[in-house]
This record gives sequence, C-alpha cells and structure tokens, in this order.
Amino acid sequence: MAIEEIAPGILQEWLYDDRIVAFTIQNISRSSIDAYIEASLQIIRTWPKDRDYLVINTGSPRIIITPYLHRRAEELGYMATKRGLRGKNALVTPNKAANYIARLILREKNPYSPQVTKRVFLDRQSALNWLYPGITPTNQQNVPGIFPPNM
Repeated sequence: MAIEEIAPGILQEWLYDDRIVAFTIQNISRSSIDAYIEASLQIIRTWPKDRDYLVINTGSPRIIITPYLHRRAEELGYMATKRGLRGKNALVTPNKAANYIARLILREKNPYSPQVTKRVFLDRQSALNWLYPGITPTNQQNVPGIFPPNM
C-alpha cells in the first residue's frame, strides 16, 4: 500500500505484507492528532485477533509528546486491551530530548494496554527490527518505507 496522508502532517503506510502499520507524525495540531487517533482506533477495531498487533509511530525530530497527544494515545491502549490484542508498539523519536521524555512516560504503569509491549527508539530501522525480527535488506528490498529498492 502506498503512503497515505490521513491529515496534514500525518502519514500512514502498511509494511511487510500488511503485518505492520506505520504512522509518521509531523504535525501535532489537535485536528491532526485527532485524525491520527481515529485512524489508529479503526485499525485496532478491525485488527485480526489471531495476529500480533504491530505498529510503529515515528515523530519528526521537531515533534514532542504533548499532554493532549499523551492523553489521546491512552485511548489506543484501552481499545487494544478491550479487544484482547497482543503485540508491540514502537515509538521512534529521533530527537534525543523527546526520546528521553518518551522513555520516562512509558516507564509509568499503563493499565490500559498490558498486552502490547511498548519501546522507544532513536531510528526507524531499529524499531522495525524489534517489531519484526528477521527483517533484512535482502528479504525486504521491495517493502515501502523499509529499504530503498536498489539495496
């Protein structure tokens, strides 16, 4: 699937034969965050229960986690738990300060999504390797967003 802009500064794409949903967040206006949360909730509502829920959220280097974004993101964990989903959620924040703050936030006990493991990364490739072990340039060269086609 191609990259789709679901709201200004919010991109969505499917990776590795639709096993991983990827969001890129470049705008933290309330309307863009609301669109991101609604798209994520729709995916969670329809995700097959027999398959691990795998998601990667990448913020641009200038994006920070606002209280509004944090509060709205809790809805995702609640819905995943309500549906009984298990899986992994990778958060990529290439800005070291934002990465540190995200790690502190994730240390808090989150009762809304105990079956979805969350982890913070500085780069997208490390996050993808954690989400789906075995991803390599050889077996993923034609998957959008992972490796350039000529690798």
